[in-house]
Amino acid sequence: MSLKDLFSKKSSAPSAEKVFTEADNVGTRQETMQQATAYWLFERTGLQNRPQFTLFTMPSAESAKAALLELPFFHEAADSKKLICDRIMTFGYYAVTSDGVPTGTYEALVCGMDLTLEEFRKAEAALAKHGGTRKNSDAPSASVKAPCGVGNAKSVRYKEKMVKNGGTYEIYTAPNKLSAIAFLRGKQVSQRQYYICVDTPEGSFGRDIGGIYQA
Repeated sequence: MSLKDLFSKKSSAPSAEKVFTEADNVGTRQETMQQATAYWLFERTGLQNRPQFTLFTMPSAESAKAALLELPFFHEAADSKKLICDRIMTFGYYAVTSDGVPTGTYEALVCGMDLTLEEFRKAEAALAKHGGTRKNSDAPSASVKAPCGVGNAKSVRYKEKMVKNGGTYEIYTAPNKLSAIAFLRGKQVSQRQYYICVDTPEGSFGRDIGGIYQA
């Protein structure tokens, strides 16, 4: 084999796929009916801008997970084997219960401020393909764009630390959304009612024990 053939074979070899872990999760995962109820009744009602979403009833946990994994921003973490998201979204699947008793069905949610109309449609198609039935939805405008580019975490500046309503808040400022997200990706929160918040001209972003979110 000539050197030319050897280099040609090397260049045509497929590149290794990225291995994702729990540390790569940027979204807030829902795994129980209790978490979902808290989101719809309390967290979502307190938001100034409520993110677009689609919510499906699914026949099983396996069908829900398989459907969500068809979308490019969802992955299975190699360490936890759980579903993770590399975008700021509220997402997941969980067993539906009635008075604490499982009904045998599941719900799957895809919800985010930067969920595009094309992504919304792909999510609904994947969930329907795997046996799901739409329960509720709010389609995004065609003007919504997916985030692109890389932020500068070093541009984030500390502002103050405060205790309010039983919660502890570390507050920072950033020049833009991408820098805020890059900064929050490098942070971890292990205790409840502890929040790392970053204010930007494009809105406020934070991280708590559940993940990264847009306030």
